[in-house]
Amino acid sequence: MSSTLELASRVARAARRPGARRTLLLDLDGTLAPIVRTPSRATVPPRTLEALRRLVKQGWTVAIVTGRPATEARRLVPVRGIKIFGGHGLEGSWSRRGSRRSNPGLRRRLAELARTARRLARGTPGLLVEHKPSGLALHDRQVPRGLRASWHRRLDEWLDREDLRGLERIDGKCVTELRPAGAHKGQVVATLPTRKDAPVPDASLVGVGDDRTDEDLFRALRGRGLAIRVGRPGVHSAARRRLTSPAAVQRFLAELARAGAGP
Repeated sequence: MSSTLELASRVARAARRPGARRTLLLDLDGTLAPIVRTPSRATVPPRTLEALRRLVKQGWTVAIVTGRPATEARRLVPVRGIKIFGGHGLEGSWSRRGSRRSNPGLRRRLAELARTARRLARGTPGLLVEHKPSGLALHDRQVPRGLRASWHRRLDEWLDREDLRGLERIDGKCVTELRPAGAHKGQVVATLPTRKDAPVPDASLVGVGDDRTDEDLFRALRGRGLAIRVGRPGVHSAARRRLTSPAAVQRFLAELARAGAGP
């Protein structure tokens, strides 16, 4: 049995235990959607969406936990019943009370930083500036390799001069993000509704992601659930299990749905 099928079988067995969470916390880009040259071209494969629909119908709680704005995540995963946590968890809630928001002063500073970043981008071919409701992302995937080192030097010099109080810098795969300090994916785990009958640890409480920002989610799951890192081995991670690619994530979800492990 392949590691993907074995992993799905393990989660399915855990989901049959009394009080099991049956909860999937899923990153979007690089996990459900293959990485593409520009974020606007990303799509979630139809087979992945179908597996998610089946899991929701079986009674699984499925949440998308992404750095994208919540509205974009909802467009990419148009599956009824799925919860969306955008902005690394800043946009979204387990209850109907709504999302937390960064303060107005912080939002104004992010807008100013975005304007400056666009001016810097004029001298760097291929650089994409993405101003989000709760952060700022600078994508350098399309910057020619020979120019990336000089871009990162300019980026470091610029950010060293700016007032970043209340913000934190995250360097991911071909992207540098600025986000409100303390706004991270691990908070989605921390705010899960409590259940006295839930087993601990519970392998049916699963987090899946592929990037540095997902490590907060993995650390929050330590001792509580199962963390799965997407990508090749060799990258240090708090996750104990691996899936090689979004295609492997698709197979994992499809096999989990096929197991029919709903309540």
